[in-house]
Amino acid sequence: MHTLSTSFSDSFVKQWYQRRVRARSALIGWRPTPSTSGAAVEHRYKTYTPSHHTQNSGYHSNKQNSGGYHGYHRNQLAYFSGTAALLVAASAAAGTTQSEDEELGNTEESCLSSEEGTPEESYLISGVLVAANAAEELIPTEDIAVPDMMCDPPAEELAVLDRIYDDMNFELLETALSKYDNVRSAEILWRKARCQWELVKIGKLNGQSKYTAVSIAYTLAEEALEVDETNSAAHRWMAILSNGFAQAKGVRAQLKNLPKMKEHLLRAVELDPNDATALTLLGQWAIELKEMAWYQKKIVNTLFGGVPHSTYEEVVEYCERAEKAAPGKWNRNLYLLARAYTAMGDRGRGRCYLERTLRAEIKTQDDKLVAEGAEEFYRKEFPGPS
Repeated sequence: MHTLSTSFSDSFVKQWYQRRVRARSALIGWRPTPSTSGAAVEHRYKTYTPSHHTQNSGYHSNKQNSGGYHGYHRNQLAYFSGTAALLVAASAAAGTTQSEDEELGNTEESCLSSEEGTPEESYLISGVLVAANAAEELIPTEDIAVPDMMCDPPAEELAVLDRIYDDMNFELLETALSKYDNVRSAEILWRKARCQWELVKIGKLNGQSKYTAVSIAYTLAEEALEVDETNSAAHRWMAILSNGFAQAKGVRAQLKNLPKMKEHLLRAVELDPNDATALTLLGQWAIELKEMAWYQKKIVNTLFGGVPHSTYEEVVEYCERAEKAAPGKWNRNLYLLARAYTAMGDRGRGRCYLERTLRAEIKTQDDKLVAEGAEEFYRKEFPGPS
């Protein structure tokens, strides 16, 4: 095997090698080491033949009968090959050289002579050869140019993704985002989380349970923050999805998540003071806490030893800032202002914002729900002819 020439950054190696290779290899109880050199790999590949496909684990584990592949599924082999490819890349990126392999000679000799290797290990090692040999046949191994998978796509491409989102064509957006499956970018990851959430809301679960689909969206938001903690939109979507994920678990979990949700919203606004959506959601957080039902207050009191403080003035502060940053952007913001001003006794201003809410364009299901709530609120607070 030739040594692959790569330009992977240390950051890339740390993120992908540790998070992907180790996580996946843990599934089969095998952890790669720097001593897995070309010679040892070749020896294993040529001298060890995997055997039966076990019913329980889904992998070959019977070393007594070397019967070949025995129905081993192609997608499982591809799974190991993909993991192996990452191992090759990570080893090359870490700068493993022939002299370093020689310094590890004792370990390598043990690999060559050991009879205790598992079939799973053999398949994984075979995957290294499959991935490496295929790459060498298709691309010269000298001076391979490896793209920086940590960088954000151009602003023009992100703008296209956002236009698709604004058009609410979420299935097309999912397809467009799949182009970036190998890109570890906060800007892409939070957009994937957003898309996944919108698909959940319209019932496009791709055969998954709602809980699983929401957890995927939540995990994508988490990963976006791991890549870039200073990304305002990633914090905004972590707030939204932490609430959605907690809601999928039940009322108690959702109430327990309240501090986390506010923490991420405040961080989003700290990073981008004009994030109108985060400001509106802070207003929503405050008014829901203020108007919380007695049984919810009892649960919150049990969880936190008291109900977090919030006021209608706080609602007005956040929502007026949101309205200044993006006038009329979201009918929910107008409705929150109407409710807060009315509760504070400023009924004239409350009615004004309520009428603006009812005149606002309805684009989404959320807009429709807000409009329905506003109509009911109007009938209750301002009965009679308008």
